[in-house]
Amino acid sequence: MLQRIIRFWYTASFVAWSESDSIQLSALSLTDSKVSSTSTSVSDESDHKVNAPITPPLGSDEAAAIRASVMELESTIGIKLLPIIEEGVTGDHQQWLNDISRMRKDQICVDVVVAVDAPTNIPSKANVPAIAVSSADNTSYSVHRFMLAAQSPYFNALFNSQFKEASSPTIHVPPELFTSASLGCILQYYYSSSLDIPTAPIRKTASTAAGRLTQKKFGLRLMQKVFRGADYLGQTNTTCALAMHEIAQICDQFKCTCADCQLLLPSVLSFSDKVVASVPKLRPTILRLYTDPIQGIAKLWPQKPFALLVNSLGIVSEDTGSNSFLVRTEVSPSALVSDINTQTLQRITKHNAIQSFHAMHLCLSQLRASDPFPTWSIATLSLLNPIIHQTALLVAMNFDYFCVEYPILLSCVDGIGFGFSCDFLEFLLNRVLDEGMQDANAGVLYQGIVRDLIGRQEVVKNIAVGEVLDASRAKIVAYLKRRWVGVKAQNGFKDLDKEVLRTMAEGRSF
Repeated sequence: MLQRIIRFWYTASFVAWSESDSIQLSALSLTDSKVSSTSTSVSDESDHKVNAPITPPLGSDEAAAIRASVMELESTIGIKLLPIIEEGVTGDHQQWLNDISRMRKDQICVDVVVAVDAPTNIPSKANVPAIAVSSADNTSYSVHRFMLAAQSPYFNALFNSQFKEASSPTIHVPPELFTSASLGCILQYYYSSSLDIPTAPIRKTASTAAGRLTQKKFGLRLMQKVFRGADYLGQTNTTCALAMHEIAQICDQFKCTCADCQLLLPSVLSFSDKVVASVPKLRPTILRLYTDPIQGIAKLWPQKPFALLVNSLGIVSEDTGSNSFLVRTEVSPSALVSDINTQTLQRITKHNAIQSFHAMHLCLSQLRASDPFPTWSIATLSLLNPIIHQTALLVAMNFDYFCVEYPILLSCVDGIGFGFSCDFLEFLLNRVLDEGMQDANAGVLYQGIVRDLIGRQEVVKNIAVGEVLDASRAKIVAYLKRRWVGVKAQNGFKDLDKEVLRTMAEGRSF
């Protein structure tokens, strides 16, 4: 009976925890909506307890019988053994959390201080973003040694070592991994089994949307710090799992590219590269969003946070294409930037090349609008231009496919079906002709523009489109006049229609 009572004092339950009650982060789905504070309330005790015995759970009837026996014993000895349930409290576990939290709040029997060391590599007058601090920040917290040892394998090993920290009244944690806010959040989890994101300091004049975004940024930054700190403390299966769940919640389960996520996801992309060993699924999940040649390029790439991230990691330095906007030579790109470049190119095929080109046009348009004299956008432009160049080559080498087999270019002339504009058609043809026209495909390009696009334009009769097509025809004609022998040597006229060849021979286009 005494064993049952003591267990209740420590767990608020007559049921022993089993290994199945803990969460394994390695098996955690990034979009698992079932993860909650209650499901991660078990400590990482199993990480440092060897061969712990597993007691079969007791049935509700048996637990009720034990409670009745304890209450009978209370009457016999005249001593209260079970806590008094306060008004409004739903059960024993909630009462236990209230009691243990009260011990910390009222400083009852606290016996150790956990403090964040002051950073040594940051100037004293460094500007700190207002979003990361608040007037209530603390640098140290008084807590219970037993609680630290029970929750964290790191603290458990520390207190059972021969080092001076085992008996020291103050334990210091590294500022590279902890902030006062993240340490407070982790300690609060120890005492409450939940991670609560405090309210961010928001200007009173801020709009509702701006206030919502500020709170998300604050929560995302805090949970990333909590994750790294908890990982250092050996809490992979508990605090790390719940922090990862909160990050996924803030970012809509990494499934959308809404206005908020466009500004939040660069931070998660950078974070995913740092925790790839702990959460291997996160990096490919975020990369898949950023390497989507349609949605990713059009919505995620034009954002300033993404450009700043790419710039910090190193940008592509090779100058390709006549319209490249590369101003300076940069260091070689990191593995993350290289993966974005490589995977994006791999996902651009004949079947989505024109749509991808359209996304790149939209991206460039947004960058010009938000950064008309390129400063921060240079990094994104340096990443984008080589991809535009490769896509231009793909379209140029398969121009007849887009005019005949999959006549999506006709939609550019019509201006309907895919949201294409005359500006996009001009952008597409200029890049294709300037960067993709060669002796081997010049004849096919001429045929596609003269026979298919201009022929279509004569039906639609759009003046602006007509001017674009006439300019493109003139550009190809000039190339053919200059490179006629080379084109013929490369069999560039072999697959052209007789009518198109007759037009050339009669000099009607020259």
